[in-house]
Amino acid sequence: MFLFKRIHCLFLFLLILSSFFPSLYSQVSNGSPSNTENRKLNVYVSGFTDISLLSDKINFAVFVSEKDSALVIVKIEEGPIESGGKKFIITFTGRNELKGINDELSYVPNPDETEENKKQTLAVMLKVALIKYAAHTPVSENISIQYDHTEEQVAAVKDKWNYWLFNINCHFDLNGEESMKGKSFSGGFSARRITDAWKIRGDIHTYYDEDIFDMEEIGLSYTDITRNHNFSGLIVKSLSDHWSIGSFSKASQATYYNNKFSVELAPAVEYNIFPYIESEKRSFTFLYRLGYIYRKYWEETIYGKTNEGLFQTSLMADVEIFKTWGSIESSLTGSLYLKDFAQNRLTWNFEIDIRIFKRLTFDIEWRLSMIHDQLFLEREGASYEEVLLRRKRLETQYDYSIEFGIGYSFGSLKNNIVNPIFGN
Repeated sequence: MFLFKRIHCLFLFLLILSSFFPSLYSQVSNGSPSNTENRKLNVYVSGFTDISLLSDKINFAVFVSEKDSALVIVKIEEGPIESGGKKFIITFTGRNELKGINDELSYVPNPDETEENKKQTLAVMLKVALIKYAAHTPVSENISIQYDHTEEQVAAVKDKWNYWLFNINCHFDLNGEESMKGKSFSGGFSARRITDAWKIRGDIHTYYDEDIFDMEEIGLSYTDITRNHNFSGLIVKSLSDHWSIGSFSKASQATYYNNKFSVELAPAVEYNIFPYIESEKRSFTFLYRLGYIYRKYWEETIYGKTNEGLFQTSLMADVEIFKTWGSIESSLTGSLYLKDFAQNRLTWNFEIDIRIFKRLTFDIEWRLSMIHDQLFLEREGASYEEVLLRRKRLETQYDYSIEFGIGYSFGSLKNNIVNPIFGN
């Protein structure tokens, strides 16, 4: 009986105690996190599978499995860069009391970097970025920041290429048979420098083809030479998230187009429906240009011209989508000469670029044009030989082409900025 009374008294004591400390009773009965865990930052991460690594690296955060439990949502995606390879895009979105605190970071691994090194780097980037969110919570009271560096590390950050990226290609061909021999050469060089505010690009391409026909049995000896040389340049300045201005320039020579020499200068303006900051994923642009062209012809044209100056205007709509394996682009361009609107052209381009390995790419391009602006056609027309050898351009109302190719880029590994202004 005495033992029963003591148990009864102990039960009453615990009941009274629980009424004074309901929060303590609630924690014990519901199995809620400890005070230490409650003071940590709840984070939900997608696109990163090694959560245990994040937990070890970022001890002021708890990585939860449901978005509704998180104060910060982190999304990691992969996207392409113009210099080849890939970049990681990390977006941070604050929730509840951290709503409105958003951020985006990017990370471009070196071509030879291991998967483990990539994970370690991403974990460090998340740790640094999440400090901003932790600063708005009680966990900030227990965080200290230390910066460790050496002079060698600081020097290593400098880019010896200063954001310039170069591409070079060339092709030689020798061929022959009993009554014919030929040789050809083609080559190209491009240089570009891209930053958030500027895009500078220059391209040089040359092509030379010589074919000699010697058929003694019919007394025919004929030499055909085709030349095609051109230079194009571009300089663009970003004005805002949607607008940019710049200028195109071009100088060229082409026997096929009766072009002894031509030069063009065309100021332009562009509007992007999507903010330029989304260029790693998508773009939808409208580009308007108004330019002056001076041409000197090899032979007199069907309009009685040996040289002339022309004003030309054009409008291009272009859509481009980037994926981890490459990109897809489609554009529609209309142009006309101001002296006669009937002299116009409409062109549709479609291109797929596939990344094979690091900076090696394979591309397929389709082009279709409706043509009403062949001002360069020669008055005397083309001879039978010139038609067969495709030495001169013939009158046509359309043309199309399908091209396949590979390319390799080298230069600045830090030129990771995808700036779509005025095209690629």
